[in-house]
Amino acid sequence: MSVKSKSADILGINFECRDDPPRSNCPNLVDGPEGYAKIESTGEYQCIACLRKLGNESSTADEVADDDVIDEENAEAVDYAYTAEGDRVQDQTAEESLVIERKDKITDMLPKIAASDLEYSMFMSNKQDEIIDLLRKMETAREPSFDTKLLAPKILAVTSHLIKRYPTMKAMKAVGVKPSSIEVGKNILDALRSPELGDPISIAINNIGNSLQIPEAITMSAIEAYEKNKPIPNQEPKPLARAAAWLYIYAKNSKLKINKTEIYNMPGVSRSAFNKALKSYEDYFRNVKVTLKESSGEEK
Repeated sequence: MSVKSKSADILGINFECRDDPPRSNCPNLVDGPEGYAKIESTGEYQCIACLRKLGNESSTADEVADDDVIDEENAEAVDYAYTAEGDRVQDQTAEESLVIERKDKITDMLPKIAASDLEYSMFMSNKQDEIIDLLRKMETAREPSFDTKLLAPKILAVTSHLIKRYPTMKAMKAVGVKPSSIEVGKNILDALRSPELGDPISIAINNIGNSLQIPEAITMSAIEAYEKNKPIPNQEPKPLARAAAWLYIYAKNSKLKINKTEIYNMPGVSRSAFNKALKSYEDYFRNVKVTLKESSGEEK
C-alpha cells in the first residue's frame, strides 16, 4: 500500500493535509505510525498534528474523501497552487525564520510524542503559537537555560511549564531528549510565572501532583499544609526530592497510594534523594508528635 493511501478506510483515498500551507511531513502522509487518534466520546478520528477531524469507523472512503472538496463546476475558478515555504516567502525577516524553524520542529515532534502521550501532543499542537511566543521571549532575554541551539529540550520545557507536567518517559525517549535537559528550563519558567505559589517547594509539589495525576484537592491541600508547617530543615537539599517526599507522605495520610517507582522516574528526583528527604520528613513528624505529647503532659 502506498503512503498516500495508507489507512484509506479512515483517511479516505489520496488524503491531503488541510493545513495552510499543507505540512510536508504530515504524519498521515509519511511512513511510520498512524498519524491519527480516535476521540472516544464521538467515535471520530483526529489528526494528531493539525487536529482536523478525519471521519469515523462507519464512514465510507467516499464520504471521508468528499470532506471539504470543492465542487467540480467551481474548481476552475479557484486559483490555488501549493508552493514550498522558501519560494512562498522570499522576504522573511530573521524573526519569522526563527518562528518557522520552531513550528517545523514541533510538527516533527508531534507524532513521535503522540505514540505514548497523546494528551501532551494535542496540547502542544493546540498551544504551539503560545509555546513559540514564550520560547522566543526567553531566547531573546538570553536566559542561560534557553541559550542553546537544541530546540527540542527548550520546546518541551515551555510546553511542560504550560501544561504543568512533564511528557512521559517514553515520549521523551522518542524525541531523544533527556529529562535533565527539560528540568532546568521548566523550573525557571515555573519560578518566574507562578506567583500564586511563589515558594519553590510549593511549585514543585504542584508540578509533581500534575505529573502523577494526583487529585487536585489533595495536591492543593498538601501545598497548604507545607506552607503552614514549613517543615525545615531537611537533610536533602534538592527541592524536587523534598517536594516529592512531602506529597508522598500527605497522599499516604489521605489514603491515596503512590507508587514510589513513578516518583523515581520523574526528572530531578532520584531514588536516593527522595528516600533521604522522606526520612527527614518522617523524623520531623515523629518529633512533632513527641513534642505535642510532652506539652500535653505538662498541662496536666
